[in-house]
Amino acid sequence: MDIPTHKKGERVGQKLLLAKQRFLGGKALKRIEYFETQRALSKTTLVRGFVTSQSVQSLRISRKPPTGRGPRPVAEYLKADRAKARLVPTKFAANVQLPVWRSLGPNLIPKGQTYESGGNNKPPMSGRCSGIFVSPANSNHLVLCSAGGGLWETLDQGKTWRPLTDQQPTLSMGAICGAPSSPNMVYAGTGEGDTYSQLGVGLLRSSDAGQTWEHVPSNDLSGIGIFDIAVDPANPLHVWVGTTRKLLESTNGGATWRTVQSVTTWDISINPNDPQEIFAGTVLGLIRSTNGGTNWTQVGLPGATPGSHFTRMEVCHAPSKPAVVYVAAVQGDSGMLWRRASSGGAFSSEKTPSLDPKSDIDQAWYDWCLAVSPTDADVLYWGAVQLYKGTRRVAGWTWRNISSRSSGDSIHPDQHHLA
Repeated sequence: MDIPTHKKGERVGQKLLLAKQRFLGGKALKRIEYFETQRALSKTTLVRGFVTSQSVQSLRISRKPPTGRGPRPVAEYLKADRAKARLVPTKFAANVQLPVWRSLGPNLIPKGQTYESGGNNKPPMSGRCSGIFVSPANSNHLVLCSAGGGLWETLDQGKTWRPLTDQQPTLSMGAICGAPSSPNMVYAGTGEGDTYSQLGVGLLRSSDAGQTWEHVPSNDLSGIGIFDIAVDPANPLHVWVGTTRKLLESTNGGATWRTVQSVTTWDISINPNDPQEIFAGTVLGLIRSTNGGTNWTQVGLPGATPGSHFTRMEVCHAPSKPAVVYVAAVQGDSGMLWRRASSGGAFSSEKTPSLDPKSDIDQAWYDWCLAVSPTDADVLYWGAVQLYKGTRRVAGWTWRNISSRSSGDSIHPDQHHLA
């Protein structure tokens, strides 16, 4: 039986409406709570835009940041890792015909979800990714940072993949970053910042452009999630990490750490032409250093409410013109954008895309990313639930949704990283 076109449209509209049904914290928080309920884990809740696992009976909103989880000793993770290693199939197990696990995947998820009804609106897709490293020496070589599946490598731009970190202490990954002055040095942070369900055990470090990895344990990075990693353009051992609890600095490749700010830090941007200038987006707002991170000052952002916490913030220099800097953030129920036009200048408010308050804004704690075109300082990509592309011209900004299309390929909602 043929279904009338208008009936199909009504059904699609009903499905989209249901998919965007408003939850405090968005659908992502409901998925996390379902995962935890199945496993009798502490319930993750939302407290003023933050996910946390405080023992509460219902979801609540507070002006105070959540009490952070205490760090878990690295020794406990290493003990669990040794126990896992003992479970790896051996020749003995095979010889005596004991049960041996065999891989059934991973495989693509067919007919994935998008928020469009036309074109290729059900493409195959994979799980959540929190970072991508593109080798500067070989654009075919990518290392993918997956939220719950470890690191994966491709040498043919994604046609085939191989896992890199199945034997590491955890498969939960939050960020990945290469050293600009030493292409073979790459850092990856364990523990995803966007959710609190799987926390970290330190850094993974590679000295061969991401082909092999060593674990660099640290109590400072144990039991927390990592949002971002940045490496000094002039020194491959000088590393900055933004986490669910603090901003950290290491001058010896992650062996030891110094706490810079004891606040949730989502994003870090270093001026590629002047490494002395560093910006960081934190729960308390935007901070800036002009002396390589020795001292920091608060940066004023027009329209932001002084003293109020942000739900999320991203900051980035324009690669082709680093004097230009963009900041995208959520405070209260508003999504905001600012731009700095000249080195050392003030930030001005800019026009934002039409952010959906029931998805883009509500779920900014979970998916929020920003990137400037590498060749044009007036072209900006902004990922929330949807992915937007903005072009700045004399007449102002023009924004369009490039993830949900009426023709051509659409992509899955929830954007976590842009590269």
